[in-house]
Amino acid sequence: MSNKILTVSVAAYNVEKYIQQNIESMIIPEIMDLLEVFIVDDGGTDQTAEIAKKYEEQYPETFHVVHKENGGYGTTVNYSMAHATGKYFKLLDGDDWFDANHLKYLIKALRTSDADVVFTHYAYGCDEKNLRLIKRHHMHNGYECLMKDFVPRKPVGMWCITFKTELLRRTNLILPSHSLYTDQLYAIVPFSAAKKALFIDLPVYCYRVGRDGQSMSVESRIRHKDEMLRICRKTYEFCETQRNSENYRYILRRVARFHVIAIQTYLLLPLSDHNRRTIKRYDQKIRREFPDIYKGAARCQKMGIFVSMMRKTNYMAYWLLKIYPALSGKNNK
Repeated sequence: MSNKILTVSVAAYNVEKYIQQNIESMIIPEIMDLLEVFIVDDGGTDQTAEIAKKYEEQYPETFHVVHKENGGYGTTVNYSMAHATGKYFKLLDGDDWFDANHLKYLIKALRTSDADVVFTHYAYGCDEKNLRLIKRHHMHNGYECLMKDFVPRKPVGMWCITFKTELLRRTNLILPSHSLYTDQLYAIVPFSAAKKALFIDLPVYCYRVGRDGQSMSVESRIRHKDEMLRICRKTYEFCETQRNSENYRYILRRVARFHVIAIQTYLLLPLSDHNRRTIKRYDQKIRREFPDIYKGAARCQKMGIFVSMMRKTNYMAYWLLKIYPALSGKNNK
């Protein structure tokens, strides 16, 4: 039986500038024996794998470097889930890193936990000296509850989530290949079977912003709009299958927020009546096919208010973007 408490899946595609910081954030003597880290080089063309292999040679019981043909982000997660021996499972992008002290705290909590999912916070910034804390829950350290009783005010992304590995396998989660935004499925599907949640009031994950090519940059969102819409569709259809689930409220709120993000992506396109009508057609199609998601989008805080305003004005409020371009969400985290 494995003594590993946490398996970490590192998606490492052409991140040679950042992979050293990523790996060294997990080199913590007190917990190395409890960590299993798969650094999955997804067909990269730079020195990422070579850099990572030096750490694998030094810590062979912890770090495992995998080089495979390019299949997209989801396939790196699929590989790690299939080979994980840790009690719990967490994602880490290759250009991001963990807070070492808070990772130690998380590992300590996971050793004795029986929760299906553990919620933490995250921080973001361009480097470790310029981080902003983002809280996605307001529970104290060690608070536990049934998952059905937790409905966050804001969506919880993969940065804040640690799943029990057995839960991931029980839900038969397999992420699509050659697509961005598959982390949205990862952060939604396992909740169909989650019963118990544990909360830790610390930021473990540090998310780097300002790097060219990031999937949530304005340019990338526009370029990969069709991929986002395909993943959106998968989340809508999955949500519909969970109407009788005790965690339906949580899943619905998370999927409704993703619908808002899809609308925001349309708002990033050049202002035109064609794009206004495209938004209207898309949103009204969701109203017909997935009415709960349509209604839920209106309750998604500030952007939900703007979406409601567009709906009430036959989407003519769209033109407010001429005066208030920030309504598109370009500056939102």
